[in-house]
Amino acid sequence: MAGIFLLFCIPLYADTYPTMEKGKAIIVKNNYAVLAEGRQRVLVYTEKAFLLDGEYTIQGKMQKIESPKGFFHFDAAYWAHSMGAYYSMDGTECSLIEEHWSIRSCMQKAISNLEDQTVKEDLNRVLLNMKTDQDNSSFLNEHGFSYAGMLLIGDRILKYFIDRRRRRKVMTAANLVLTIIYHAPMLLVQALIFRLLTITKLDQPQKTVLCLTLILFLYPCSLLSLSFLIPACYRFSFLFKKNRKKKTFFMILCLESIFLHTINPFEILLYPITVAGTGILWIIGLLTLLFPVLPYDMFCQAFSGLNRIWSFGNIYGSMLGCGLIFFLLYCFLVREHQHYIELWIAGLFVFLIFGLFHPLGEVSTINVGQGDSILIREPFNTHNILIDTGKPSQWKAVNDYLHAKGITSLDTLVITHADADHAGNRDAVIAEYHPAAVIEEHTAELKSGNLYFYDLNTIENEDENESCIVLAARINGLNYLFMGDADQKAEELIIRNYDLSCDVLKLSHHGSKTGSSDLFLDTIRPELGLISSGAYSIYHHPSPETIQKLLKRHIEYFDTKEEGDISILMLPGMNLMITAGGKLGIIG
Repeated sequence: MAGIFLLFCIPLYADTYPTMEKGKAIIVKNNYAVLAEGRQRVLVYTEKAFLLDGEYTIQGKMQKIESPKGFFHFDAAYWAHSMGAYYSMDGTECSLIEEHWSIRSCMQKAISNLEDQTVKEDLNRVLLNMKTDQDNSSFLNEHGFSYAGMLLIGDRILKYFIDRRRRRKVMTAANLVLTIIYHAPMLLVQALIFRLLTITKLDQPQKTVLCLTLILFLYPCSLLSLSFLIPACYRFSFLFKKNRKKKTFFMILCLESIFLHTINPFEILLYPITVAGTGILWIIGLLTLLFPVLPYDMFCQAFSGLNRIWSFGNIYGSMLGCGLIFFLLYCFLVREHQHYIELWIAGLFVFLIFGLFHPLGEVSTINVGQGDSILIREPFNTHNILIDTGKPSQWKAVNDYLHAKGITSLDTLVITHADADHAGNRDAVIAEYHPAAVIEEHTAELKSGNLYFYDLNTIENEDENESCIVLAARINGLNYLFMGDADQKAEELIIRNYDLSCDVLKLSHHGSKTGSSDLFLDTIRPELGLISSGAYSIYHHPSPETIQKLLKRHIEYFDTKEEGDISILMLPGMNLMITAGGKLGIIG
């Protein structure tokens, strides 16, 4: 009955182009909101948080939400679809036309009336799950675990005052009220279903299977959400007759590595305590709205301090690499050992720390839209070089890729020129990865690890593109040429000064017609061209003229706009090219 009731409470969403003229703000974060009308929903990007449950006009052009291709990219489309939104728009022209009373909108207004900005941000995060861009709270805080934590704390408190049967009724009622107030978030609905199933005669395994099946039916996109998978691991621990806690620990470590590109054993071990802690913050936060004199920021700082301490246990790296097959083989070989689960956990740590999941060297053009960011990595992360950083909006793409490869430091950072689409994340990369050398000026020769790079462009003037750094290097038997945004004048100077041949050419200026002249291509004769470009409707890159030049010379080319991340992996005597779009190729 509970599942049927909830099924009718949660609407189905239309994936066609919205025809909405107005919509109710059913989901609000600091930089976006979801407006709904009937079965239609639209994701609206904002600079200021909308009013929860307020009704807004909808004006402007909507765009279909699509995820950029990448090996480790955040899947924006899947995330938006989980909220029922298939189209997005800019919210600058949306205006509030009517306020609708609700408990959570009253909470939002009460928070906005507080004077202390830090307290406001903390309360928004804990009570309304509204996270700021600068918020470094843990994964648990990001996914609304404070709701579940509050129920846990409430149950523990009532345990000392009323019997089990009455406590169950009170907590079920509280769970239902919170579900209504917060518009049925998955975690609260899951908790409610479990509580309702306690009145049945089903055993624990049956209740677990039935509840999680209903959740997947009601929230199909939750299948790939850690806010579903991590609690599911704990609930399914009954399947293990021995070493339940250790096996659950191992499964969650694997999930963190796959989804977050990092594992934190301390956070997992202290998961129950952390959930309870978020619940305590929720209760104190509610009291702070009633009694603003409470020092709420002190409680949040103490909790954040614990999160910062635990962050020292972060081990970066994604299991999803060619080394995974060797890890699975290792797990298979030790499966009969008395302490096999401990060996699995230890093996996971070793594989991540020493870069064994990604053992091959690579030259990877990271998909950063309209911009450049190229990672050159020697085997087992023994030496890491990054050429350019993309623009600020692409920081997550760069950061996720490097962390997924298990990279925690860079040996060399090269900034070819100061344009934002090449140097936009310079400071962030330096702060996060502490490169031993930062190259921003022309230098004839650069040695980094076992690799030698030669700057071929000698032009130095105020034109950033004309005077950008152009690097040539021989890597695993291939001659690479990284052109930055160099124009045809720089190309002409380079071929006049050097007798060049090239196997792999990273085309200049995202394939613009300002570079890649006929004479230049005829002189260097590349076998493969790489283009890093963004949406054609906005930037018009690569230019049709450049593409025709490549086709005329039978030069194979791949564009990050179409293929996503493009990696050339180093193998003995050969190189393997693989793209996030599924293309494969062998380069001699």
